This record gives sequence, C-alpha cells and structure tokens, in this order.
Amino acid sequence: VKYNITQADALRRLHVRDNEGKWHKGVMAFIVIWGQLRYWSILSKIVSLPFILHVAIIIYNGFADIRFAKSRHCQISQNLN
Repeated sequence: VKYNITQADALRRLHVRDNEGKWHKGVMAFIVIWGQLRYWSILSKIVSLPFILHVAIIIYNGFADIRFAKSRHCQISQNLN
C-alpha cells in the first residue's frame, strides 16, 4: 500500500500532500487544494474558521460515508483490503 493509504481509504476520503510533504485528509485536503487556487483561496480561509470548519467536517464525513456505502466500486475495494 503506497503512502500507507489503502484503496478503500482513498475512495472514502480525499487525500492530498502539501508542498512540505505533509498529508491532509477530508475537509483539510480541500482547504489545502483551494488555498492553491486563485479564486478559491478565499473559500479555504472561510472554511478554516473554527465553527465553519467543525460543521464542514461533520457534513463532509457524513456525505463521504454515505457515498462510500452506496458506491459499488467502493464496496468492492473495501472487501479487497
């Protein structure tokens, strides 16, 4: 398993490595990506605010879990691990 991320983990949550080589997962990965994009960087700052970040993590994790549970290819990958 490259980078210690299983296929099922990668399908369940977005993963990204920043410029320093640190891994970020879920909402934090989106914040890293948005921070690098010209017009999206303001969104990364907004979502990073404590209350908004907390709510965004709850919503994202719920969505990701439902999507993973309903997607056939995700279930196949989970059974392979």
